[in-house]
Amino acid sequence: MSDIILALDKKYSGANAVPCPNEGKALKVGNKSFSEHGNMGVHSSGAFLICGRCGAQEPTSRVD
Repeated sequence: MSDIILALDKKYSGANAVPCPNEGKALKVGNKSFSEHGNMGVHSSGAFLICGRCGAQEPTSRVD
């Protein structure tokens, strides 16, 4: 992992974590349905945050 990805991981974890925009919404992926998405993680490109459960994306340039 590059230094920028590690820096973004630190920025968007803990108290600054970004919740998935679909948190609380029931979504079906395959045969499973869930409404708990959790916090978004930094994609390996560093260009956006991504939800590991539903795949929602948020550009890192627009997230404070």
